Amino acid sequence: KAIFVDNQISRERATTNREELRETKFLPDKTKSFSPEIKIYDNKMVIASWQEKVAVVIESKELAELQKIIFDTLWNLLPNNKHV
Repeated sequence: KAIFVDNQISRERATTNREELRETKFLPDKTKSFSPEIKIYDNKMVIASWQEKVAVVIESKELAELQKIIFDTLWNLLPNNKHV
């Protein structure tokens, strides 16, 4: 699952959802550009800023679980995409 800002770049990236085994939902486009991202896997989370070229990996079951709760809450609030 991925949550992207709703802009042209994100819409183009979402066209590969099937090949990348991903489901995507979109945040309203308020920034036009959005570099930072958080990835959650196992007991780890990666926080990265591609514009500033910095990333941090945090290995913590508790923090990864918290981030998953935040992600799932937002995911459930966003509408399903009918045109992706």
